[in-house]
Amino acid sequence: MVTTSQLNIIRDLIVLLGPLKEATEEISGANYVTVSLAISLLNLVYQVTDQSTPSTTVEINVKQALLKKIEEKLVPLERNTFLSVATILDPRFKRIHFNSPIAVSNAISKISDDIRSEYRRRGQRSPDVRSDRATSEKANESSIRCRHEQLLNLRTATQEVPSSGSVPNELKQYLDQPLLERKSDPIKFWVNCRHFTPVLSDIALKYLICQASSVSSERVASIVNLTVPDNRSRLTGEHNIKERVLLMSISDEYWYQ
Repeated sequence: MVTTSQLNIIRDLIVLLGPLKEATEEISGANYVTVSLAISLLNLVYQVTDQSTPSTTVEINVKQALLKKIEEKLVPLERNTFLSVATILDPRFKRIHFNSPIAVSNAISKISDDIRSEYRRRGQRSPDVRSDRATSEKANESSIRCRHEQLLNLRTATQEVPSSGSVPNELKQYLDQPLLERKSDPIKFWVNCRHFTPVLSDIALKYLICQASSVSSERVASIVNLTVPDNRSRLTGEHNIKERVLLMSISDEYWYQ
């Protein structure tokens, strides 16, 4: 039989692991941008976990193990050029969730190189460059959304573009703009900005359309497996498998209108 002290430990562990559950569910989505969430969510989970105050030896040990494992995962993510560029090109996050200034500088240099390469590919002159030097309602303290809002309020007006050379005007103007709300759609933002930053918009969309995890693809595979199970393996292309998969993927709201 579980004792009262053990129940208390379990309850506290559920709270301690709550941010990980929240981050896992959010990064596993299929209908919104997720590639820029990898660095952002892991950094937020680390900070929220670090700020927790466990009261028992078991909870302290679990907290330390979590922080160690998260840090092991976070450092390589920030070194991943694709993920760091995607995060900076998400107007909701940009640079506020990075721990490494070098990672930010490398990502901005990569974006700048991509802009110049795209201008050359289009047969246009290189973009103008300029040398650069370069409180919301309080939610649950364990919420990673709450921590994001705190970072947003602290850093929005203070960050500058790292001095890593020359930054094209399109990128400079984008980085100088205030961050969007967390619920905003970065895809719509870049589509609407195509008239003002045509090259940077195309580059951003190229990065942001990728998925951060394979969960959404696995969901599609699961639908296919349910529609065409092993015990009906005689089904072929002649048996309208594609049509059956399409019908299975349609939401109930469209069936019962």
